[in-house]
Amino acid sequence: NPQVGMAQADKKKKEISYKQAKDAGAKVEDTPMEATYEGKLMAKLKPKIAEREGEQAAKVYDITINGVKVQAENAYYNLIQAREKQEIASNTLKRADEQLRIAQLRYELGTAAKVEVLAAEAGQAAARAGLTAARNNYKQSMLELNKCLAIDLETTLKPSGVFQFEKEEFLLQDLLDRAMVEDMSIIKAQDTYEMAKWSYDLLVSLYGSTFYETRKAEQDRVAAQLFLEQTKNDLVTKVHKNYYAYLALEEQYQYLLKNVEVKQEAYRLTQLSYENGLATLNEIQEASDALKEAEVNLSDCIFQYNTLKSSMKYSLYQ
Repeated sequence: NPQVGMAQADKKKKEISYKQAKDAGAKVEDTPMEATYEGKLMAKLKPKIAEREGEQAAKVYDITINGVKVQAENAYYNLIQAREKQEIASNTLKRADEQLRIAQLRYELGTAAKVEVLAAEAGQAAARAGLTAARNNYKQSMLELNKCLAIDLETTLKPSGVFQFEKEEFLLQDLLDRAMVEDMSIIKAQDTYEMAKWSYDLLVSLYGSTFYETRKAEQDRVAAQLFLEQTKNDLVTKVHKNYYAYLALEEQYQYLLKNVEVKQEAYRLTQLSYENGLATLNEIQEASDALKEAEVNLSDCIFQYNTLKSSMKYSLYQ
């Protein structure tokens, strides 16, 4: 994966920079230059900063791998959802076929006008177009997954997974604790603050707190500390937002699942009424559309739940 490759290259580059800084610092140790600001900068501060940058690059590399895992999981969920929506569209077409069959039969028996047959044919054509769109979306989703996996785009995948709701519980405090350690924004803000503090401490030790450069370094430290606090607050907000959205989706799933059952039964009863001349074509088409909408809403809920679960599992918050 290109993202992983770039993160790995940066990690190796930082390792080289750390070795370079250590070698440069070793050359001024036990020399008159070591007592100067430039000497202490080379001997102490620069190697320390380079080491921290190397550690940060290693963490970013791990986070990038997790990010790619989340992308791959989301692309996979998207593919199996596209398969699910293709099945929904196929069932919608089957219902439209049945509606046309009944309309033609009613017309032949003289209990329906020709316009009803034409309307049923239009409904069938719309359902067929919906199935074509669903099939195209499935193909596009497969291309996206292939791209994410960095394999030949023409590769035909046959996902074996079942598109279903699988509940998994998270503890809010655990999510917060992990995020404060694993989130990239926190890692970078924490390192920036500590590097600013090291620079300030070095200047204080050499020139005191009233020296101009020391005073400027102090403001850099203050700014870095404020940014770190803001980053922490932003992350806490994101974790809470994702966590409560996750819980809401669990509740929503139960409602949407029951709603599909209601719409299925409503369609069944409307179809019986239509067959016996007690309901109009428009009523059965509306019942079919309502069932399709309920199934799509349930599908979207499952997709959102699974993708959010994946992000929380790897402490990657948007």
